[in-house]
Amino acid sequence: MENSSLTLLGATSAVQVWHDAEAHWLYVRWRGNYAIQTAEEGWELLLQCLHQQPCAMLLNDARHAATGWSGQEQWAGEALFPKLAQWGVRYVACVYPEALAARFSLDTTLGYTPQPFVAAFDDLATACTWLQQR
Repeated sequence: MENSSLTLLGATSAVQVWHDAEAHWLYVRWRGNYAIQTAEEGWELLLQCLHQQPCAMLLNDARHAATGWSGQEQWAGEALFPKLAQWGVRYVACVYPEALAARFSLDTTLGYTPQPFVAAFDDLATACTWLQQR
């Protein structure tokens, strides 16, 4: 997703967090294999970026995530996603990972997610369109 309105706010080995000034959302790009430590570092970075650049919408791009939450789906859904809502995020558009196991993990996580409102999509363009309509 190359866009001149994107500003990199932070990065770890597993995630990059960008602010899209034109769309008024955070763009989060996950990649590689997840271990609990890398997932926690990524979420910590995301919360720091939300503090730095508050946004009501988040585009969560997991297309290049190779693995899922490794049995931590309930924790992620019940603890992490609600933290986004506490920080003001109202809508999250998740783009499914290409890896089937990671896709299943994301679906399982979303089943445990009470808030914010999250929708999952097969492609980035559809996810962007959905967020733009919020």
